[in-house]
Amino acid sequence: LEEALAARGRAEARQLASNAEFGLFSGNLEMLVRLASGMSQGDDAITAVAIIDADGRALARHGLSVLPATQAQWDAVIEMEEST
Repeated sequence: LEEALAARGRAEARQLASNAEFGLFSGNLEMLVRLASGMSQGDDAITAVAIIDADGRALARHGLSVLPATQAQWDAVIEMEEST
């Protein structure tokens, strides 16, 4: 059951990544916010969605999340990971 849930999560993430590609390329943050919102509202099993750029910045997020609440907190997490 756990592996099935993880596989479903990976499939949903791949779908979101594909759908977000143009918004990321063009810098269309409004589109990314709409995608994140639609993804989490379309499925009760999805409680949070975040779209993170290559530098670790949260460009869009929606729903309850275990990710840091502010960009400064997120930057601190990335810095900590890079130092290890």
